Amino acid sequence: MKPINSTAWNKNKTLNLLFFCYLLTLLILLLMPTDNGIKLNKFFLGFRTDHFIHASLFLPIMPFFRLKAIYKNRSPKFIKYFLIGVLFALTFESLQLLVPYRSFDPTDILANITGISIGSLAFLWKPKR
Repeated sequence: MKPINSTAWNKNKTLNLLFFCYLLTLLILLLMPTDNGIKLNKFFLGFRTDHFIHASLFLPIMPFFRLKAIYKNRSPKFIKYFLIGVLFALTFESLQLLVPYRSFDPTDILANITGISIGSLAFLWKPKR
């Protein structure tokens, strides 16, 4: 394992802070009341609008994990990070069971995993050097 230089250390700390803020925002958005008059169950391209929202919310997880691995000078482990992303998706959707004004929907989990899968393209992409 290579030692972490101070620039990488600062980037890693910044990335940790950004990831924490992202998870906190995700938690708030997925647990806040949705009875605000906006109809999210409409269909767009054959899919419910809220599923597009779920997928887009979970899209950044894999790029965050890739950046974190790069700044730590480690080889990113795709399967490990993908499973952690799926665990986040399951956890955040399951937390809605504990909130009286939200409902658990298994298709939302599929939408979350779809977002993680699309974000995986950025995780797997290797720029030319």
